[in-house]
Amino acid sequence: ELREGSTYASRKYRYQWYEQWHQGLQVIGGRLGFKRTPEGALVWLASELHPGIQISSIASIRPSEAQRLASVGITNIQAVLVDPALKILPVPGKETMTVSYHLVYNVQVEGQDNQGLPYRYACLVDAQTGRLWQRENKVVEFAQQPPQSNGNLTMLGRVYPKHPFAPLDSAMP
Repeated sequence: ELREGSTYASRKYRYQWYEQWHQGLQVIGGRLGFKRTPEGALVWLASELHPGIQISSIASIRPSEAQRLASVGITNIQAVLVDPALKILPVPGKETMTVSYHLVYNVQVEGQDNQGLPYRYACLVDAQTGRLWQRENKVVEFAQQPPQSNGNLTMLGRVYPKHPFAPLDSAMP
């Protein structure tokens, strides 16, 4: 099933996206997009759809357990919120063209670390096994004082040695 998603336009093109749903559950990353000229001519079609999804829509763990599992290894937590709408997470397999599907809770964990820097982790917790599939800090920049500039630019970043859908090996954020 496809549901209408975002639509926006530039000077030259109009973009329209549809989101994929399966048995009333949103498929994370499942979408279909069109880029058209103002006259309606198709410029490109993008498909990230997942056909043939086989999954139970019944959760084996409660939302409170998903909250606990998403919070393991995190300190100074101020709030933990669970989205009541379960979602389907496609996970690429080791074999070519294989994908496994997992029913997940989307859990948000908010707080401040020991240095006073805020965090807001978006976590995907398997609703059937309790496995933590993803933990991503949505706070990407924070400055307690305005940055000073002398014309030079220094960039800092994180390198993730694994694919973002790979399960975490430890409870460390």
